[in-house]
Amino acid sequence: MVSESRKRAKKRYEKQNPDRTRYMKAKASSRSFIRNHAATADLDELKNLIREKELRMSKPIELTLSTDPVVERMIKQAFENPEVPFNLNGTVFVNLKAFYEFLTDNLKRDGDFMAHVDDLIDKDMDSIDEESHVYELGAWETKSGNPETIHFNRKSNYDEIDEEYTYRYEF
Repeated sequence: MVSESRKRAKKRYEKQNPDRTRYMKAKASSRSFIRNHAATADLDELKNLIREKELRMSKPIELTLSTDPVVERMIKQAFENPEVPFNLNGTVFVNLKAFYEFLTDNLKRDGDFMAHVDDLIDKDMDSIDEESHVYELGAWETKSGNPETIHFNRKSNYDEIDEEYTYRYEF
């Protein structure tokens, strides 16, 4: 018999971790179906689905660097020299290639690299911390079906003459 406190703890965990809970329930259901109900035809179909999924996961995704050819050329140069600071519209990036590799390793669909850079900056501006930050891809975006994260540092500098902040992201 399960205690009431155990039931409450489980319910609280499921509420706080809905993606993980959904994943674990789906995994348990699929195992149960295979063990207890699957016919030979079902197993053949599942094998084909697994092969197709493995092919999709092994195919490298393509991220469009930029629709602007000048910016695309600058990004490619930044990838060739990852430790050299790269200035994009007043925001400085160091090792932008690490962010690109994180995306290509984890995203399940092709996409727009600059959209993720913009997303990183937009999400990060909500934080007032100076040091360690995290960018997270949601479970629905990743090959693994789990959230994936990359850690980076952000430093800000206030220019009193121009009266504006500049930001430096280091991966």
